[in-house]
Amino acid sequence: MHLTSSIDERYLWADALCVTHHDPEAASEQLAAMGTIYANAVVTIIAADGDSVSGMLGLKGTSKSRELSQDFIPFGDETLVVPPWIEPGNDSSARRWHEGYTLYTELDEFSRDLDILMAGFPDDQRLSNYIGDYNWRSLTFEEDALPAISGLLSVFSRSFEGGFLYGLSEMFFEHSLGWRRPWWHKKGLRCRVISGRPTKNQFAFSGLPSWSWLGWKGYVALRYQTAVRVRSNRIVVFMEGRHRIEEAFPITEWYTSESISDPPERRRRIKSTWFENRDGFKDFTKPMPSGWSRRDVGTATSSRGEPRPYPDGCGRYVFQHEAISEINGTPVEWYYPFPVNEITTATSPSMPDQTQYLFCETFQATLLGYQQDIDKSKYPNLFEAKLCDKFGKVVGKLDLVNYESRDEFPEAVDTTTEIGLQVDVVAICKLKRYIKKELDLPQITKDLYLVLWVEWKEGIAYRLSSGEVLAEEWEKLDLKKISFVLG
Repeated sequence: MHLTSSIDERYLWADALCVTHHDPEAASEQLAAMGTIYANAVVTIIAADGDSVSGMLGLKGTSKSRELSQDFIPFGDETLVVPPWIEPGNDSSARRWHEGYTLYTELDEFSRDLDILMAGFPDDQRLSNYIGDYNWRSLTFEEDALPAISGLLSVFSRSFEGGFLYGLSEMFFEHSLGWRRPWWHKKGLRCRVISGRPTKNQFAFSGLPSWSWLGWKGYVALRYQTAVRVRSNRIVVFMEGRHRIEEAFPITEWYTSESISDPPERRRRIKSTWFENRDGFKDFTKPMPSGWSRRDVGTATSSRGEPRPYPDGCGRYVFQHEAISEINGTPVEWYYPFPVNEITTATSPSMPDQTQYLFCETFQATLLGYQQDIDKSKYPNLFEAKLCDKFGKVVGKLDLVNYESRDEFPEAVDTTTEIGLQVDVVAICKLKRYIKKELDLPQITKDLYLVLWVEWKEGIAYRLSSGEVLAEEWEKLDLKKISFVLG
């Protein structure tokens, strides 16, 4: 409070005091507003160590000296850049005061990765970074996974039309359902388990649906090659997906409700507005939305000297917006222009009711799964299984969540003779993947279906992993149309 007064400010919001855990309803409201509070704060004070008894040492006339003994270690003339993950409140704060007496760090340079999300751009690659870093953290009560990040998601909802349903962007909903454990991350995921805490003491929206990454603990990644933003040639050279992008195409209508017994008229339709409007964004005969400029693809700088895949109809131009033309020296370019929300401190978040059951009409198939032939892969993935039809032909793959799920699949030398693990998969949407590995070679296009591997309990499906099947092969299978309920 003394520091607040010293910098001529009047109001202080402290999460430990203002998030009243004895009143879950009031606490849920404060948690939902937390991201907005941090984003609009003059300064955020972060206690790096100590506790409420020790207080903030080193405030002249108020507290004891920190009595620091500092050792200076010369690093030369190079700039030391350390990109730490700090809590969501830190990431959405305009200014930060680090208070600690075990280590003093002065951040003269900082990452601008958050700028693009805070400026109204629905960049799912940046979103994926934050989701991944958040989701491996441990929680005292695992059912707090959504309440703990709801404030940050509410801030991001100003850039993602329709907000987030249990952490999944509604404007990219079908594609978002395909989240997965990244192939390069060694640790697997595990299903979160609701604690024995009395329901009356739990926050609102404390469900852990299997279809949401919030229902699983561990590092996750979105399928963020959504063919919107041009990938930079600064992406690490060993990254398998650096020369490919993909677009999602809905094949059904999705609905959500809090109860499986709710009649259809009480279910809310989930609107994937990006996919509904995408063809209009790609119509380059129309005037560009405000703030955009266009230039010939030959002058693109984000992927100069690198093969650059592009979505259908977007091979001639790249686009930039005046609000964010570069990040840390790397140009920010897009395949097509789209309306960008102008975000101010007065811009309100937009979050839907958090309901944990999904409904749709779709198709199901039963396939045979085997462990991948890791020795034959250029990019070995221990957590990948191949999917085969009843004749043993490889038709797709699954991105598995952990070693336990991988060990359910047999190792196969010959898929035509060895029986694989029977897996039920359901179609979520169609994918079109664009691949260009060499500058002087034509682009390759693949049509696929995004699928979920599910298990059934009392007629309700629960997600086990996501994957993909070649569209041509999927349409040859013995498909069964189902009324799908996903919990």
